Amino acid sequence: MAEKLETMDIINPPAKRINFCGEAVEIAFVPMGLSLDAMKISDDMKKGKTSEIEGTEKMINFVVELCGKSNPDITREWLLKNTSSDTLIQFLETAIGSRKGEAGKAKGKDGKN
Repeated sequence: MAEKLETMDIINPPAKRINFCGEAVEIAFVPMGLSLDAMKISDDMKKGKTSEIEGTEKMINFVVELCGKSNPDITREWLLKNTSSDTLIQFLETAIGSRKGEAGKAKGKDGKN
């Protein structure tokens, strides 16, 4: 008797490439570890546990790790030369914020499957 194989591929988001300061970056898949890092950075900054400088350094590291998978040209040095803090924050909101929206769409309007 053949086993029924469930597939979870349907919850993987389709490719989503964005232009980030002239460089193409794939942001459809943000690994759970990186998502948790981003949430912790945000929480620590809101609670005053992390200075603005330390939080910004952590955000830079997050962006380098996320973007480096699809575009190895985006390094810490590249970010420091080609982005502003506003651009960095907007990128993070786009990358992480899109995940929240996708999760809501997958559940449906009432939040139930």
